[in-house]
Amino acid sequence: MKNNIFIGMYMCGMIGIPTILSRKMDLDLDVSIFLLLGFGFLVGGLLGFFETNYVKKSDLNTDDKPM
Repeated sequence: MKNNIFIGMYMCGMIGIPTILSRKMDLDLDVSIFLLLGFGFLVGGLLGFFETNYVKKSDLNTDDKPM
Protein backbone atom coordinates (compact mmCIF):
# COMPACT_ATOMS: atom_id res chain seq x y z
CA MET A 1 0.00 0.00 0.00
CA LYS A 2 2.82 2.39 0.81
CA ASN A 3 4.39 1.91 -2.61
CA ASN A 4 1.09 2.72 -4.33
CA ILE A 5 0.86 6.00 -2.41
CA PHE A 6 4.41 6.93 -3.40
CA ILE A 7 3.74 6.12 -7.06
CA GLY A 8 0.61 8.30 -7.05
CA MET A 9 2.44 11.19 -5.41
CA TYR A 10 5.30 10.83 -7.89
CA MET A 11 3.00 10.85 -10.92
CA CYS A 12 1.06 13.86 -9.63
CA GLY A 13 4.23 15.77 -8.88
CA MET A 14 5.91 14.83 -12.13
CA ILE A 15 3.05 15.45 -14.55
CA GLY A 16 0.44 17.62 -12.84
CA ILE A 17 2.48 20.47 -11.41
CA PRO A 18 4.59 21.24 -14.53
CA THR A 19 1.55 21.02 -16.80
CA ILE A 20 -0.38 23.52 -14.70
CA LEU A 21 2.63 25.83 -14.41
CA SER A 22 3.38 25.74 -18.14
CA ARG A 23 -0.25 26.58 -18.99
CA LYS A 24 -0.43 29.43 -16.47
CA MET A 25 2.86 30.96 -17.63
CA ASP A 26 2.35 30.31 -21.39
CA LEU A 27 5.67 28.52 -21.82
CA ASP A 28 7.01 26.92 -25.01
CA LEU A 29 7.11 23.16 -25.49
CA ASP A 30 10.85 22.76 -24.86
CA VAL A 31 10.64 24.73 -21.60
CA SER A 32 7.64 22.63 -20.55
CA ILE A 33 9.56 19.40 -21.19
CA PHE A 34 12.54 20.73 -19.21
CA LEU A 35 10.19 21.71 -16.37
CA LEU A 36 8.55 18.27 -16.49
CA LEU A 37 11.89 16.46 -16.25
CA GLY A 38 13.13 18.77 -13.50
CA PHE A 39 10.05 18.22 -11.35
CA GLY A 40 10.19 14.49 -12.05
CA PHE A 41 13.76 14.21 -10.81
CA LEU A 42 13.05 16.48 -7.84
CA VAL A 43 9.92 14.66 -6.68
CA GLY A 44 11.38 11.22 -7.42
CA GLY A 45 14.54 12.01 -5.50
CA LEU A 46 12.67 13.36 -2.50
CA LEU A 47 10.28 10.41 -2.37
CA GLY A 48 13.13 7.95 -2.78
CA PHE A 49 15.00 9.64 0.07
CA PHE A 50 11.97 9.57 2.37
CA GLU A 51 11.13 5.99 1.45
CA THR A 52 14.62 4.68 2.19
CA ASN A 53 15.16 6.67 5.38
CA TYR A 54 11.80 7.23 7.05
CA VAL A 55 9.44 4.43 5.97
CA LYS A 56 9.68 1.48 8.35
CA LYS A 57 10.58 -1.70 6.54
CA SER A 58 9.20 -5.00 7.76
CA ASP A 59 11.57 -7.13 9.81
CA LEU A 60 11.38 -10.75 8.71
CA ASN A 61 12.73 -12.06 12.03
CA THR A 62 10.03 -10.48 14.19
CA ASP A 63 6.98 -10.35 11.88
CA ASP A 64 6.38 -14.10 11.63
CA LYS A 65 6.56 -14.90 15.35
CA PRO A 66 3.20 -15.41 17.09
CA MET A 67 2.47 -13.31 20.16
